[in-house]
Amino acid sequence: NVRVCQAVQQLNNAGLHCTVYIFGRNYPECEDLSKYTCAKYMGQLDKVEYYKSLDEIALFVIASEMESFGLVVADALNCHCSILMSQNVGAAGIMQMREEDFVNDPHDVDESANCIHHLLEHPNAERLLNSVDVQEGISCWQVSSIVILATTRFVKFIFYNKKVNFTSILFFIFKFIVKNTYSISFNYSPFF
Repeated sequence: NVRVCQAVQQLNNAGLHCTVYIFGRNYPECEDLSKYTCAKYMGQLDKVEYYKSLDEIALFVIASEMESFGLVVADALNCHCSILMSQNVGAAGIMQMREEDFVNDPHDVDESANCIHHLLEHPNAERLLNSVDVQEGISCWQVSSIVILATTRFVKFIFYNKKVNFTSILFFIFKFIVKNTYSISFNYSPFF
């Protein structure tokens, strides 16, 4: 996120020395981040290297405009990173978040810098980790998993059925929903 890099650059210019580590695929917007001296592109790492890197990080920022329930927040908390996120991150629904855990406008560089500075001085990792509602997390994760599964099956359906019309798409969606509705509520209950 360019705004996060700008916020960290602003903090570095004020004498606080931070580095932004960027994980994942090299998307076109990542090229814009290379001009920031505070940014270090990590790329896609295997699990061991990823978790080892997270163990070295004090604050994990996910300032997405929209983020469904992803596991990156859980990964970061598991590695004892404090978390700063936008209001639109689905993982916020499974923890007891406070106002200072959010950046209200991810495009506001000054607000992001202030939030980052605050959480570096007042870490929230232990509080958030202890407040995780496991049952709520499983529900959110199940919904995300269902959406991913449905999308994957839908793409395969279209790929293998070259002659697709609107009716066959609706039928596929209906069939998928009916088939998976009953399994959703029982998938993970044996673990709790």
